[in-house]
Amino acid sequence: MDPRSAIQNNSPRWMDSIPGYQGYKRKEVRREADRALRMHLAGKLEAQQRRLDEAKLKLLEGGGLARIGAFERASTKLRTLIDTIKTASYGYAGLFDSDAIREPQLDALYEFDRALDSEVDALGAKIEAVRAAVLAQADPTADLDTVMSETDALLARVEMRREAILSGAIPAELSPRSVLETQEVARPEFLALRNLRINDAVSVAGVNAVVSAREQATVNGTTYHLFRLDSGARARWLWVGPTERDIALLDPHSPRADLFKDEQIVLENDTLRLANRGYGSVNLDGPSGTRRDVPAQIALFRSDLQVLWAERLGPETLAFLGITTDLATIQQFRR
Repeated sequence: MDPRSAIQNNSPRWMDSIPGYQGYKRKEVRREADRALRMHLAGKLEAQQRRLDEAKLKLLEGGGLARIGAFERASTKLRTLIDTIKTASYGYAGLFDSDAIREPQLDALYEFDRALDSEVDALGAKIEAVRAAVLAQADPTADLDTVMSETDALLARVEMRREAILSGAIPAELSPRSVLETQEVARPEFLALRNLRINDAVSVAGVNAVVSAREQATVNGTTYHLFRLDSGARARWLWVGPTERDIALLDPHSPRADLFKDEQIVLENDTLRLANRGYGSVNLDGPSGTRRDVPAQIALFRSDLQVLWAERLGPETLAFLGITTDLATIQQFRR
């Protein structure tokens, strides 16, 4: 029995035929199969945007005018994602004009499309959380921030797919073997850590502190969170990445120009290697107000023990260095 058939039998009905194996195997219908997929995804996203707009109207009816800006930003990001999916153009190059697509390429693209469909559904769940917060007359800001970061990540995935089709080469991220790997399920305490709010209290490495500012940075489709911790003696930063292995307590560090060009940095006999770097956007919340979608250049270096985070916002460059921390050592206290 072809192992692919088990995957196909569990797939949604629309995936059984388009884009599917036969749709992509036949050169003359590849573009039509791809368009059907994109319209399917765009249709789901447009329905989600309507639900987000309904929540915004409900908020307005309740006098929540001060929070409308976050809804507008989330809606704009969602509209950009929808338009990118609907208007994708591939010209006359890459996978769509090859006489034959090799089976590994077909496997990878098919599994990537299945995952993309699931990620769109997951975004819908995040939008439902926004609606639930509005209906409960709770602050939807944290849920809206999550919607925006997930939308950014989806847009990066869509662009990755487009590049794969244009180049005719499937990158490692689209490998079909990824479906065989165990997916990490985030624990509630880790999700809570990523959503700390100003004036929440935490205890890290024996130090009790209050969150006085927070930052959310998205670069190359990955979202990171930084929380300024004030303990009276000095301010430190709690850095939280996409998994429980990505937690560190950071101190300010002298920025270096080579952080935005080198592949590794040696600090005190420890070699930190480049983990992520590029241009992205940053959301900032602090005592003096809120700023959204600030353009930034980000660089992240990692070793087994240390994290070095650098960001360039306009003329200002900041860097932070610290030791990785286990989630079990952190206590959280909500305001």
